[in-house]
Amino acid sequence: MARRAFVDSIIEDPAKTFTHGPTDVLRDRRFTPQDRVDILEAWDRKDPGIESIILALSEAREKLPKE
Repeated sequence: MARRAFVDSIIEDPAKTFTHGPTDVLRDRRFTPQDRVDILEAWDRKDPGIESIILALSEAREKLPKE
């Protein structure tokens, strides 16, 4: 539960936690592939159209397990 609360707090304001950019989300080993997608999607909703977020989001989606 604590990890989910941590991820949820980051989703509220990803730029506050990841000051260097969206690629930090991809490198952070604390997150599952789905966590990365959730964080990057939240970031894209807050700041739509930023190319680095879009690229990181597409890369994170590629790493999701196939159903």
